[in-house]
Amino acid sequence: MQHEELYKNFEPKVKEFAKYQGFIAKTQAQSGKFKPAVVEKLVKKHTDAAMVVVEGLMPMLMDVEEALLELTTERDTIGEGRSDHQFNLDVLKLELTIEQITKKEFEASSKETKAEIDGIDGKLEGIEDELGKFQGLMDTWNDLATKAGILE
Repeated sequence: MQHEELYKNFEPKVKEFAKYQGFIAKTQAQSGKFKPAVVEKLVKKHTDAAMVVVEGLMPMLMDVEEALLELTTERDTIGEGRSDHQFNLDVLKLELTIEQITKKEFEASSKETKAEIDGIDGKLEGIEDELGKFQGLMDTWNDLATKAGILE
């Protein structure tokens, strides 16, 4: 499953789970104003609904964790390539500084390297954005699931 599609399927389920957890918390906060049986009934209703959502979420969790690993690996690999290009650019800058090459030679030699670095930076930014979205959603899920007693 592509990352974008996975996110589009996972996000609404996390939000729905959060909605039910909110209903449960609000219901429990009103326990002093209503009979215990009324509160228990509503808590059970929302707990049952939340568990249905969890059943749909659980199969996706491994895919989401795999997507996080893939994105992290891709970011690290591309980052290493950027470091190589940056190293080559730094060599050219030093050659310019010590006047081994002229400014014109530097511009000609560094043009492609700078373009490569810019392209890599764009890719890294996209990966970081995607990674941040997934990680934020997983953090939300882990928080909610821990509070609900689903995760330890």
